[in-house]
This record gives sequence, C-alpha cells and structure tokens, in this order.
Amino acid sequence: KMGLTVIHDFFDERLAASLLKSKGPFDLIVALNVLAHFPTFMSAFKGIRTLLTPRGILHLEVADATETLANGRFDTIYHEHVCNYTLTSIDAVLRLAGLRGIHAEKIDTQGGSLRVLATCEDGDLETRETYRTLLDRDQAGGVNTKDFYLAVRAKPEASISSLSAAYADFCRDGA
Repeated sequence: KMGLTVIHDFFDERLAASLLKSKGPFDLIVALNVLAHFPTFMSAFKGIRTLLTPRGILHLEVADATETLANGRFDTIYHEHVCNYTLTSIDAVLRLAGLRGIHAEKIDTQGGSLRVLATCEDGDLETRETYRTLLDRDQAGGVNTKDFYLAVRAKPEASISSLSAAYADFCRDGA
C-alpha cells in the first residue's frame, strides 16, 4: 500500500545475486541487530559484498559479545541468536567476505553493542583509528584466547549456584 517492495526471503548470496540483477549495486546497506540471527552468516556477509558498490558502506550493529560475556549478561543471549560477535570476530568475517572495517564504536543498545562501518576490501575509504583502537582493545582483553572463555564460563555457573542456594534456603526457611 505504501509503494514499498517487500521481499519475504532469507538474505544470502543467492538473494544478493538476484537483487544485484534487478536493482543494481547499493551504496549503503544497513543491518541493525539482525546478523546474530543468520545461521548462514558467512553467506549473508558475502551477499553484502556482492551488492556493495566499490565505495559502498555496510552499517551494522550487533550486541557486543565482549560486554555480554565479560559482564556476565548471559541472560541477554536470546534463543534465536545463532551467534554473537566481538569486534575481533566481525573483523575476521568481514575479511573472509572481501570486506574491511573502517569505523567502530561501542554504543549502549542491548546492554552494550558495537556499531561498525565496513566497505569493500579493495575500496579507497580509509580505516579510522576508532576501528583500530577497539580491535586492539579486544586483543588486549584476550577475546581470541581460550582463557577468556574459560573465565566467562565461571560467571553463569556462579549465578546458577547462587540462585540454587537461595532457592534451597527459601524452601527450608519458608516451608
């Protein structure tokens, strides 16, 4: 009714190729809090690369797994989220898809999220210091190490143990 074209399909390389034929390349693709829902996220990122013009921009926002995990906010990991991202993992996925990060910032959405701008790997847009700084902070925090995730695992285990003890106390005292 509003004159909008709505496509009821999952976004992947196949759909991107179809869109490229029918609509041509895109200067801007916006993906706000959707990429955690893609079981075939690599195909989605490659599809984005297919559609972007050489100077095109991908604007994506995702919950920051570093914030989520480091602060014990495991209850914000929704059942429909197939994956969670750190800037380190986004950087790796972008590179595999032929894209390159050019800006990143932390934002408050969903208890801590990442806003990332990316472009084509061979594009002439420069990578800003904001991207490098946050990527370095990820690396310094050890998000690419096993020890980081072993430490994170202890947080939900401690919460479960605490809740179980509180429930046991309640049942004993309240009975």
